[in-house]
Amino acid sequence: RESFKSRLGFLLVSAGCAIGIGNVWRFPYVVGENGGGIFVLFYLLFLVAMGLPVLTMELAVGRGSRKSAVLAYKELEKPKSKWHIHGWFAILGCYVLMMYYTTVSGWMVSYFYKFVTLIGYYEKMKELESIYNSFLAGCRITTDSREVKDGDIFIALKGENHNGNTFAEKAVAQGAKHVVIDEAAYNTAPQCVLVPDTLQFLQQLANYHRRKLNIPILGITGTNGKTTTKELCHAVLSKKYNTVATKGNLNNHIGVPLTLLSMDSSTEFGIVEMGANHPGEIKELCKIVEPDYGIITNIGYAHLEGFGSYENIIQTKRALYESVKEKSGILFVNGEDKLLCQLSEDQKRYTYGIDGHFTNGEVVQTTPYLVYALKTQHGQLYIRTKLIGGYNFDNAMAATTVGTYFNIDPLQIQAAIEAYTPSNLRSQLLKTKRNTIILDAYNANPSSMQVAISNFGEMRVDNKLLIIGEMRELGAISEESHKNIVELMKKNNFPRVFLVGASFESIANNYTFTHYFPDTDTLIEYLKANEILHAFILIKGSRGNKLERITEYL
Repeated sequence: RESFKSRLGFLLVSAGCAIGIGNVWRFPYVVGENGGGIFVLFYLLFLVAMGLPVLTMELAVGRGSRKSAVLAYKELEKPKSKWHIHGWFAILGCYVLMMYYTTVSGWMVSYFYKFVTLIGYYEKMKELESIYNSFLAGCRITTDSREVKDGDIFIALKGENHNGNTFAEKAVAQGAKHVVIDEAAYNTAPQCVLVPDTLQFLQQLANYHRRKLNIPILGITGTNGKTTTKELCHAVLSKKYNTVATKGNLNNHIGVPLTLLSMDSSTEFGIVEMGANHPGEIKELCKIVEPDYGIITNIGYAHLEGFGSYENIIQTKRALYESVKEKSGILFVNGEDKLLCQLSEDQKRYTYGIDGHFTNGEVVQTTPYLVYALKTQHGQLYIRTKLIGGYNFDNAMAATTVGTYFNIDPLQIQAAIEAYTPSNLRSQLLKTKRNTIILDAYNANPSSMQVAISNFGEMRVDNKLLIIGEMRELGAISEESHKNIVELMKKNNFPRVFLVGASFESIANNYTFTHYFPDTDTLIEYLKANEILHAFILIKGSRGNKLERITEYL
């Protein structure tokens, strides 16, 4: 009897071990496939329920008997014992069965989990479709409670310094038809729609709308020039299509969905600009946009504090190419940029550059504005832009290539690009009563600063003055980058340079041609007391400097 008990106990304990091993083997696969703490909880509860009878039998038969364990061990030790063979085969079979059991149970729970989440999915879709139908009926979407009007849809987003949920009651009072919130405490009116996350809801709504529209969309990203390229592409494509493009620089996780939602049934072509300052952001934006076409203007050093490394910048921007590839779409690539050519070599693309590309052109003039010659089958077409600097040649050629691909007449491309006038503090040429100013103060990084200063150095004008603001968010390379910029100014023999911002403090005293100001306010006080006359001035710096404020004193 003891022998039977010990053998049975040994087999049952082995079976318990097999369940454990099966779980360990199965667990990463299940989590990797389905993800989420809810599924793991379902699975563990299922195993506990199934494992309790086995555990009870183990305890009832063996009851921790040392004698049973010893007997079982001795039986298996005997070389000629049939249990020596049969016992191990039984154990092996038990392991196989339990592995099968855990796999099958995993799939059972997996499908149960999917069934439960599917119910939740349909519930969410009902909410989304209800709001989407209101949107199609003419209800305007807004994320600013101050702009809510009768019949609007207010989506209560959260920021670092505000919580849109707190304005839910105000939005209802102002006549909002739907108020989307994600905190139950503010669910106080029939108009309120409670969702898990309002930002995700906005993004899902935008993606749902994008799929319903089913129009071609061009996605644009890059370190420098993406806004100018977007505006030029918009001007060119508008010659043939009813085109909607990102307004201003609304190119982040909020601006991108709002751009998509600004398109309607009359829209024939969409252009969405996408920006990033942390790894993976372009990939997330592409999931919302699902672009059919893509342009990366360039990949340089910017926002290194957020990205951490140049390699992270490359991989983040590259996500646009990968997204277009998933849709078997088309890329427009600067054929003179080796990195971009390398990243896009396995995709369908149309290149632009100086020679040997789908579209070819060359710079003719850069002072004060860019003039370039577009090579066509009928000869050279001279396009006289209102863009400052030869560095805008690539941006203009990108738009030219897009227009050429979509069979827009070269003369219409010329007219569109020549009519575009830059704004928003980007390469604007201003003439005051006292001076001529190139205002490029929207943002700056090492690559954009270098081309702007180099281009300014090539301009054949008298009495040049540079007013350069510090470059922010550069992390570990900040000091070296600022020193390199000052060295570039020295190489160009600029007679006067005003340096603004703390990043220049340790550098400015090493040069005789520089004048250092800790901030923009200090510079303004200097300009009030020291009038600048008849100068040709380049103003460039990061957004945080707000250097546009000094123009009224020039």
